[in-house]
Amino acid sequence: MDTIKSRILRQSAYFFIIICFFSLILVRIPSIVLDGGRFWAEEGVVYFSNAWNYPWYISWFAVASDAGYVNLAAGLSTWLGLNLGGISDAPAITVAIALIIQSIPVYIVITHDFPWRHSLGATIVAVILCAIPPVTGEVWLNTITSQFHLALCAALIFSGPPRHRLLFFSDCAILVLAVLSGPATSFLMPLFIFVAVKNRTFESSVQATIILIGFFIQIIVFLLHPLPERGSHFGPTELLSVISLHTIVLQSFGLNLAREFARYLGASHRAHMFLWAGPSIFIFFYAIIAAGIWRKQNMVLAKLYVACLVIVLVSFYEAWAGSFDGFMHVVGGQRYAFAPEVINALLIVGLATINRGITRGLFVLAATALLFTGFVNYRRGIAQFSNGPLWQPQVAAWQKNPSRTLTVWPGGPWALSLAPRHSLSTDKK
Repeated sequence: MDTIKSRILRQSAYFFIIICFFSLILVRIPSIVLDGGRFWAEEGVVYFSNAWNYPWYISWFAVASDAGYVNLAAGLSTWLGLNLGGISDAPAITVAIALIIQSIPVYIVITHDFPWRHSLGATIVAVILCAIPPVTGEVWLNTITSQFHLALCAALIFSGPPRHRLLFFSDCAILVLAVLSGPATSFLMPLFIFVAVKNRTFESSVQATIILIGFFIQIIVFLLHPLPERGSHFGPTELLSVISLHTIVLQSFGLNLAREFARYLGASHRAHMFLWAGPSIFIFFYAIIAAGIWRKQNMVLAKLYVACLVIVLVSFYEAWAGSFDGFMHVVGGQRYAFAPEVINALLIVGLATINRGITRGLFVLAATALLFTGFVNYRRGIAQFSNGPLWQPQVAAWQKNPSRTLTVWPGGPWALSLAPRHSLSTDKK
């Protein structure tokens, strides 16, 4: 009976945690839902347009001209939005799908064998920190940036073993979607292969195979759609300075101090001064984390640590239009920082859970600081992502005059033209 009661209480607690997470996600940019849903940029202009004009086997695997990779999350979601909600309600469907995808990391955090699961309080903190990384409104509730949430999922799956065998199959499905939705998950391919060769288990071999096949698909697509402008290709000091600014400084101290640090970095770079501050912060932060993990010999956190380094280093190195001065605008480019910020926070919570004494107190203090900074900056830096043209009135006008263009968030040049489709009702009844 006690076992039944404890199981019911645990499941009730997890349900409450997920509800709180949903609330945090929706409150950050409520206009996305209150305006009846929205398409964000290429989500409408490229992927919904393809869903409108082409059959599923083309629209699911469409390649945006400014991307150079397959984004199955966006292609499949907009196709489902059109076929389930019709043209009027398609953006609401894609927002709902994006909410589900954005919640998958939390599902993994509370169902896999991570250190924080031994404490309900630590689990709650871990979930909250998944919802409040500062200045990440760009990846909020749209399917073209769901790839970054899925890359986070891949890092968590790589690190934390599932507590039940049934979870292994859901992990595999998540990995398929993740590796076919953008390049970030592919960066983890060597890690999955290393673990598969080392462990020689069925589970690790299957997961490595999924990532390897997806990696080759994305490489082939990239070679067929070359983009010379992709890749920042910073030198070591520039790269570590940009990463320190967008992840460690911003996440730890908030937007105001991050902007001051960006001004300092920008001025130093223009004056051809040696950029010592950024690399020093990066090395100090990750050395502290590494020392804590090494001291406790916790392999789950060690794998999560390595996955974080791979994602953050390769993502910023290969970032789109990655000029150094461009990254000094702190709000821009935060999509590359989302997964590393969340993993940094989870590493700190994990270390707070497995340590004792003064060491535990220091990591608890660090986690508390991240909570404070996250909540203070929760709705800052989102202005350019929180407003856009209403979709349904445009659809009503388009139905009267199909020559009209439809504009999607954030507005301006993000517009598409749709020819009438007589084989498909323009709106689901």
